[in-house]
Amino acid sequence: MDLEKLRVFYQVAKRGSISAAATSLKIAQSAISRSIAMLEEELDTQLFIRLGGAKGVIPSDSGQLLLNTAKKIFDLENLATIEIEDFNKEPAGTLKIITSLGTINFWLIEILSDFLKQYPKFNFILEGYNDVMVEFEAADADVAIGPLIANVPDLIQEYLMSYPLKLYASPEYIKNFGLPKSTKDLDNHRIITFSTLRKSFLGNVDWHLNLGCATGVSRKPFLQVNSSLALTRAAEQGLGIISMNPHFPGIGKLVEVLPEIEKHWVDIYYSYHRSLKNSRRIKAFQEYLTQNILSSGYCIKDSG
Repeated sequence: MDLEKLRVFYQVAKRGSISAAATSLKIAQSAISRSIAMLEEELDTQLFIRLGGAKGVIPSDSGQLLLNTAKKIFDLENLATIEIEDFNKEPAGTLKIITSLGTINFWLIEILSDFLKQYPKFNFILEGYNDVMVEFEAADADVAIGPLIANVPDLIQEYLMSYPLKLYASPEYIKNFGLPKSTKDLDNHRIITFSTLRKSFLGNVDWHLNLGCATGVSRKPFLQVNSSLALTRAAEQGLGIISMNPHFPGIGKLVEVLPEIEKHWVDIYYSYHRSLKNSRRIKAFQEYLTQNILSSGYCIKDSG
């Protein structure tokens, strides 16, 4: 099969019209039509259903099968081009990262300027999510920074760091409501949570709702707010007890509650598609993050 005819077919199927494909490929519509006709003759099958008028075309059943294969071929072609260009140059280009809003606001933004001094030809797209971890594929991202992502094939997920979630309250709250002496005492306190209805990007951040409770029993939160910054501000205002990363800005104004209890740990990974394993863009930023983590006092688990 002629690769150029397949490319023409792919553009027509992708764009849904011969005229749009002609514009994209910068060739005449008549040349597009001839190429499709020759490919249909070669395969002895109709590849498109003409919708009539200006409505364009859609792939036939046979055309859809060919489209699926063509997409894989041209995706691999694009990837090979990117990898070769990437290999022969210093790390550069656009890196799209999805993570939590807190990670962007209070970590990535703080360290990008130093990274860009080393690699000035980088561009970044940072997308943050407070609530549900969007599907990695749907986000069309290069990298995800967060907990392990399930059910995504061909994904490399490399461990970055861990941090505990601890319980905190303000001195004002403790003055007004007392300091819990045991996990059972939490039943009589105002518990502030992220959300009982939506799963956080970072997993079970509302672990303190069940802390010390019987299996299947959960406390009712006094306040729910799906923002790490707002959670911290709520605690500062004396509204209740929160669960928070001890590295979070402003946490030093609060008092740790039940410091002796076992903490809930969050493991953070650097995730990307296996097809990008040789990308110097991906590796350069990962190595920079790792060095920053080592110098910042975050916990690194023993790989053994």
